[in-house]
Amino acid sequence: MIVDDRWFLLASLSFDPLAPLVLSQGVDPLPHQLSALLGEVDAEHQCESPIPHKVGGLLRAPPPLRVLLADETGLGKTIISGEYMLSLMLRGLARNVIVVAPKSVVVQWQDEMLQKFGVYFEVISTSREIERLNSRDLNINSLRFVVSMDLIKGKAGIKFLEGLPAGALDLVIVDEAHHVISGGETLRLEAVRILVEKGQSVMFTSATPFRGDYKKEYQRVSSLLGDEFLYIRRFKDNVTDWQGRPIFPPRSSRVVVVRPSLYWFEVLDHIEQTILSLDVPILMKLVMLKRASSSIYALKHTLEKYTAANKLGENPFSLVSDDVGGKEPDSAPERTRRKPQKDKEFTHLLSLIDGALSKDELTYKEAEFLALIKQPTQRDKVVVFTEYVSTLKRLMEILERVGIEYVHIDGSCSLKERKHAISLFWRDPRVRVFLATDAAGEGINLQIARYQINYDIPWSPVKLEQRFGRIHRYGQKRPAILYNLAVSGTIDDRVITKVLKKLEAVSRLLGDWVYDYVGSSIQADELRKAVESLDPDVVSEDTMKYRLERIRRDIHSPTLSAPQEYCIKIERLRRMFSGEFKTNVTEALHITSLLMEGLQAKTVRPKGDIGIVVGVAFGGNREVLALRSLRVTSSSHLEDPLSGVVVPLDTAEQYLTQKLKELASFYGRDIKTISILDSTGLV
Repeated sequence: MIVDDRWFLLASLSFDPLAPLVLSQGVDPLPHQLSALLGEVDAEHQCESPIPHKVGGLLRAPPPLRVLLADETGLGKTIISGEYMLSLMLRGLARNVIVVAPKSVVVQWQDEMLQKFGVYFEVISTSREIERLNSRDLNINSLRFVVSMDLIKGKAGIKFLEGLPAGALDLVIVDEAHHVISGGETLRLEAVRILVEKGQSVMFTSATPFRGDYKKEYQRVSSLLGDEFLYIRRFKDNVTDWQGRPIFPPRSSRVVVVRPSLYWFEVLDHIEQTILSLDVPILMKLVMLKRASSSIYALKHTLEKYTAANKLGENPFSLVSDDVGGKEPDSAPERTRRKPQKDKEFTHLLSLIDGALSKDELTYKEAEFLALIKQPTQRDKVVVFTEYVSTLKRLMEILERVGIEYVHIDGSCSLKERKHAISLFWRDPRVRVFLATDAAGEGINLQIARYQINYDIPWSPVKLEQRFGRIHRYGQKRPAILYNLAVSGTIDDRVITKVLKKLEAVSRLLGDWVYDYVGSSIQADELRKAVESLDPDVVSEDTMKYRLERIRRDIHSPTLSAPQEYCIKIERLRRMFSGEFKTNVTEALHITSLLMEGLQAKTVRPKGDIGIVVGVAFGGNREVLALRSLRVTSSSHLEDPLSGVVVPLDTAEQYLTQKLKELASFYGRDIKTISILDSTGLV
């Protein structure tokens, strides 16, 4: 196979550590992202962790690699993961790649991989699509897909994974891995154990991997990733741009206390007293009070559903997860059999609510919401969260009434509908509001907005944490402001807002990063205890401060020498490969694959009349480890196109050999043999 200099040049780029940064589109690498890829491995790293691990750049650790990438929310974990994946693919080390992510961000992963890295990932969205996957074709066709954790942990997903040979997957990425690290023995964990067994390189990503029981959670990571996994973790206020300026603007969280009129105060008090007198479990009463503090419509919907279910002897509440554990409480309730109760109390509550709603066009809270949202939507976009679908639908009616255009997401939306809503919010200047339940709380990028309103306040600290990170992400240029609505006198006001106010006080001491770690500063069981006992002092400010300060000690950042030099080289190579040697990822992958096959089979020869010298480093089984080429510029000199260095003819072979050794050493690989291919007769 006779090959021209452009092919060798593209293949040389593919083996350069900067290749994914040069070929990716719309990615401007930041210093902390560059260090995550290229930083030196600290062989003697020591910290308070009870489990051994390493710290270093992803590309410097030879595959197969096991890594926990735990940068704080918004620092670009998806970008870093994509750069690492692309480097493996360009070097022929990753054909079969699976990304497992929460359902809400599956399409986002597909978009990022295609738009930024030029690599198409199929989205697997049904069990039938999993069943059609054929593991026998792995060595013939590349297997690249994104799948939700809920789907891969199902019967069809487990069956597919179990049918794969050990090590069949070159790279496995598990996004939002805290669901596995901090959870119990679940189907999710079972699926990840199989993925690790079938994967060679495995990457866990999570902004909050450890949520309290550090030793136990470290041991979980160690059991999955091995005793010396690579660990990378940085925080927002530790990272800067190339000029040393902070990347993230400040943010603030404010509790907006809504004070009902005398009429509504009496209505709410009557509702509360009636609920507390019901002959139902205490948590069910608290759930009803919670929904009442969200919106009178959420409570009405709940009571209507309960009355209908009660006639069938069913309980529409799931007392373990409802409102507390992360599900949308009024979208798909779990039902258990129970003895039917009399409907008199519930009928009375419903008639009371119906009478109250006929008194006023807008409720006390809706009026406050409109007053709060009207001004910012004249010049900015706003994200609004609520826990309940019924509350969300009511807010849709209100926005339509006043002519504010919006999009919305809830748990019933398909992946296509989610993608469309997010795209419209970003691209259509007429769309001012993004309405969402907590189905949009994890992973979605909404930093085009600088304002966020929590119409109601979740009882799950993890939900709060996820909401806070939607607008305060990389790319946010202005201070972000979060408003938390709480109705005076309700259960939210008595308990949850007091927790948030404590968090505000702690943030004034430690910084606004604390909002990304609500789930670590106060844990779910503590918040639930605060709710059930109506005791806001279950966790003190000192306890929050201690836990958050402990998190800050957990920085694991690879060091990178002379990062500015890398930045300059990236820009020079980008100009080269968008100009004279214009290329894209698809072409680079195709050319490199053909060249590696030819080099391994010893059938490649440089084109005779172009004057090029190629150096190739091989590992075991003639695996191509490194490739570099020189172009003849005169009868006495050659040029290294990637570095611009001019090499005298009599030292060309020595130069190539040295560069190949440096390149293989950078990747942590051992060279078996080096071959020099020459079309000039000069070397």
